[in-house]
Amino acid sequence: MFKAVRLMNQNKKREKIYIEENETALNDEQSTKKITEYFESLFNKENEEKLDTVNPVEMKKPFTIEEVKHAVKSLKNNKAPGPDNLSAELIKNSPDELLEKIAILFNNMAKTGSIPEDMKLG
Repeated sequence: MFKAVRLMNQNKKREKIYIEENETALNDEQSTKKITEYFESLFNKENEEKLDTVNPVEMKKPFTIEEVKHAVKSLKNNKAPGPDNLSAELIKNSPDELLEKIAILFNNMAKTGSIPEDMKLG
């Protein structure tokens, strides 16, 4: 799989990539199907790792808007958005009200231990 991805990302003339199954080379369509199945199985719910449970504790010093601003500034531009379809540029250029909501969200997660389902997908 790694060889296939590496070859697809090279800028020079690409050689044909064939995946072998039982010592038989698969054609382009079969190879593509095999690679797609592999990555789909890699990112499906059955392979989701369960994280250690951390008991909720209210923070002595809660997150502030300034801390969220600092974290948002470090986001890199031109990256693919996540399942929420929000790009880094959109968050970077958002008003302080949104950053305040983010700080409140993280403070509530620390206090209650309740994490929104959307946050678990990233």
